[in-house]
Amino acid sequence: MARKTLVMLLVLLIAGCGREAGPRLLSHPVPDQQVASSLAGVSLEVLDVRPAEGRHEIVYELLNLSDEALGYGGYAALEKKSAGGWHGVIYSDAVFYRDPGFRDSGKMLQPGGVERMTLDTGDLGIALSPGAYRLVKTVLGTDGMELSMAAEFEIQ
Repeated sequence: MARKTLVMLLVLLIAGCGREAGPRLLSHPVPDQQVASSLAGVSLEVLDVRPAEGRHEIVYELLNLSDEALGYGGYAALEKKSAGGWHGVIYSDAVFYRDPGFRDSGKMLQPGGVERMTLDTGDLGIALSPGAYRLVKTVLGTDGMELSMAAEFEIQ
């Protein structure tokens, strides 16, 4: 009996070691599987993804070629692609306490304006495993209309 228990523990240990570490994901795919990177004159682009000691710095740019000022903030969501589609990456709400600027509003991007930002996954308390990801950003028009855009990137 002890031998069977030992064998089972070894099998579980080996299986656990083979599992790829990475961020926790929402169990169900996100509702919007198709999200454009540009809408109504506003575009989002990931410019660079820099690995740095167990974390990644995702440099991205928000461009406003519309005729109106847009509201935005430092907040951005991350999603990872799996066989079941895009799933939201889970990170702790503590990020909002550690970084009070990590909000979805409070800044304005004027017509013709460009804003370059960096999302550091270390600040979110997550590590990204290899795979396809997208950064999702929402902006708010003066008419109250929300626009959500996504820019894809790859982690090697």
